Amino acid sequence: RVLFRSKKGQFLVQVLKVEHDYIRNKPIFTVDFLMRGRKKHNAKAKPTHFNREAAQKTQRQMEGFYQKNAQHHFDKVWK
Repeated sequence: RVLFRSKKGQFLVQVLKVEHDYIRNKPIFTVDFLMRGRKKHNAKAKPTHFNREAAQKTQRQMEGFYQKNAQHHFDKVWK
């Protein structure tokens, strides 16, 4: 993995393959772009609301969780 800076910003790339072009006498790099800096390129992601849906589902089941846990502790003490 290599971090490099260019005129277009900062990039983190993984070098997959290195070859040599004997005609132009230059190396040829095959890279996979992993990440780029966010100063010039803002990240855009749409919300999925996964956490909200999970929290609402858990909230409906909360009373059962407390009851089951309390019953477990009572059984443990009375044993």
